[in-house]
Amino acid sequence: MQRASFFAVPTLLLLGLSPAQEPRRESEPKPVPTKRAQIEIKKLVRAMQGAWRLVNIELVAHDANFQLDNVSLDHSGFALVHGHYMSIEFHFRLFGQQQGDLGRSFVTGIHRFEVEEDGRLETSCVIGTRTNENGKPAFEPPDSKRVYTITMEGEQMTLLRDDGHTLVFERLLDDRSRIDFWGTQVEEKDDFYDDPLPEKKDDEKDGDEDG
Repeated sequence: MQRASFFAVPTLLLLGLSPAQEPRRESEPKPVPTKRAQIEIKKLVRAMQGAWRLVNIELVAHDANFQLDNVSLDHSGFALVHGHYMSIEFHFRLFGQQQGDLGRSFVTGIHRFEVEEDGRLETSCVIGTRTNENGKPAFEPPDSKRVYTITMEGEQMTLLRDDGHTLVFERLLDDRSRIDFWGTQVEEKDDFYDDPLPEKKDDEKDGDEDG
């Protein structure tokens, strides 16, 4: 099996985050959202805030010679949204029924995003690294753009790109449960950091009445 020859396929398919769409022309002014749309956009951006885990990815094969029905995808990924910035870290591994391991890929970076009145989300790369066709890390050009349709349903966020690639996230909820060295769950009342500070004794206080 020639693994190197398969790197191009995983790189193009594994993430579906390469900036395949034509970037918006600088001469095209962005439409100004209506006041009602601005309110909805603020609500959407507020709902996006926080940490997210990638739970599903749906890929679209644009190469007629490569059928996704014959491959499986193992993935792990997270996204952190703060304000109008999204930090991502995705790891992927592609398996073929006959070819076996087709290669591994990763993408990491920080992207700024804007939500438009029609619900489309446009991201612009601030800094990023991804796997290239040779399986080597490569820097992503700054200001690389991607366009998605975003859907929020409960604790789930779905990003559908124009070319059909889909990323599905679930919100990471805060979990303060902890275990000690012996594997016993630590209750809040047993947490050392929640204990009140001991009061100083008279002889430990700074100075004295005579001084």
